[in-house]
Amino acid sequence: MALLIKTDGTECEVSGTDKGKKFGLQQMYTLLDCEMVQLVPIKLDYNGTKYNELWCDEDGKFKAKVERNDKATKLLQSQLLQGDYLVGAVLLVGARKNKETGSR
Repeated sequence: MALLIKTDGTECEVSGTDKGKKFGLQQMYTLLDCEMVQLVPIKLDYNGTKYNELWCDEDGKFKAKVERNDKATKLLQSQLLQGDYLVGAVLLVGARKNKETGSR
């Protein structure tokens, strides 16, 4: 499971549709309304779920029509550079278990 945060502040849980319930590129392009995605490693405990990946539009800040994502920016403020912000929808993905040890 993952959490999609839209620019209007709404959240919805989403699941990957590829083999093993993983997110494929096509699904991410659709969810994030973009043509190129960027992975940002994070550490976020939000509503009882630990997230370690943030996926966003690689070119989001270069697009004039993309809105700031104030909710996602606020949640991750401590992990952003001072004055930085997130734009467009973002996808937060939780930690995956290590197959060898069973740990995260």
